Amino acid sequence: TLHIAPAKSDGYNEIASVKAFDPLAWSHPIFSDGSIYVRGLKHIARVDVTRAVSVASNEAGGPAGNDAFSKLLDKLETASNKEALIDAFMKANPKMPITLDDGTLHFVYRGEANDMAVGGDIFGARQERPMHRVKGTDLFYYTTKIEADAMVSYVFIKDYKDMIRDPLNPNETTTNLLGDDMDFNRTGADYPRSWLAMPKWKEPAYAKAAPESKRGKVETHSFKTKLQEEGEFKLSVYLPNGYSDSGSYPTAYVHGGPAPHAKGGWINALDNLIGNKVAPVIVVFVDAAPRSREFNKMFVEEVVPTIDGKYATDKRPEARANIGIGFAGDSAIGLTLSHPDLFLKVGTHSSLLFSAGDLAGILKGHSNLKGLYLYHDYGKYDIRNPQEAWSVPDFHALWKASVDEHSVASKFRQINQGSDWISWRTRTADLMSSLFPMSSSGGRTSSGK
Repeated sequence: TLHIAPAKSDGYNEIASVKAFDPLAWSHPIFSDGSIYVRGLKHIARVDVTRAVSVASNEAGGPAGNDAFSKLLDKLETASNKEALIDAFMKANPKMPITLDDGTLHFVYRGEANDMAVGGDIFGARQERPMHRVKGTDLFYYTTKIEADAMVSYVFIKDYKDMIRDPLNPNETTTNLLGDDMDFNRTGADYPRSWLAMPKWKEPAYAKAAPESKRGKVETHSFKTKLQEEGEFKLSVYLPNGYSDSGSYPTAYVHGGPAPHAKGGWINALDNLIGNKVAPVIVVFVDAAPRSREFNKMFVEEVVPTIDGKYATDKRPEARANIGIGFAGDSAIGLTLSHPDLFLKVGTHSSLLFSAGDLAGILKGHSNLKGLYLYHDYGKYDIRNPQEAWSVPDFHALWKASVDEHSVASKFRQINQGSDWISWRTRTADLMSSLFPMSSSGGRTSSGK
């Protein structure tokens, strides 16, 4: 985007802005013969300078349409009783943000502040957008448009430092992906977020607790390993309702620690989905993500045999899956590709895929990929930075190209959502039904390519 403001020392006051193109731009703009020229990595654009005209905007600087909030903003332009008008509107609309069927989204904040901004899934890492202050009031807003079925998280940034939830939105969550200044979180702590759902988004029914007659059982195990001198390695094992030692069950290993069942609602989801969309399956929650050769060695030589020894598992590689979510996604893919004799299925939510090139190299090194199946879903508003020219959706496009080149059975699915558990918890049915669909034989019925 090109932004124009007077070069004055009394503050930044933007006169105009325009989106020139999508790709990253590093070059400085130039001015010649009444036009501004900007160059990006893939395009060059000429922006003509003309006298300003009144144009409806879908950004923070002006009303977006004819909805009630836009009409309020129009009235406030000339009203003498601004606070009374705002009071009446807020009383009639106590819950924020304002979401409309056509995709219009109004972020609204009212309160004491010198500056307000909004950050979150819509904008990306190390990104925020300034909220417009209605002159003479304590009302701030930012207007944009997204898909009518989208669901995203966000945070308000007050006076350039305080990251706060939307006080008018009861939908609360946390994230440990991005922290201060919307940068990558290196502390491991959870940061506050609010989340919103557009009018056509639907909460999955399987998120609620299942009737007791459908519930499975969770067993926990701790054991010392040969490769871990101190402490114990922990596993939580979900056994489907009706589990029998005389059966033969596929196994899904979910990497990344306790978060899937602590934050992701996996137990409720499995209770509701198994026997409906998902075949009976043993699910092992691994209290760590595969991050090293030593861990991978321990996992394949000790963890998998331990599970096979304790439970009635189907030991065929096509009956085993590694599942990784977020940071654990890349590792789950790599672990599977490195041990196709043990695993032939992979499932991920929002895998960061920073190592897509390395994974493509492993893929290329295989002479026989028969039976391998990959399921990947990711959000349109997943972690990305448009100014730095990287994004999880773009990484998935590159990875998909490698997968397709080798004719690997796969399913890639983009969803109008963001990242983290508030979003991932809504995708369990798609992932598990793709890996272990319900069928008369209890196995896969097709590749899902």
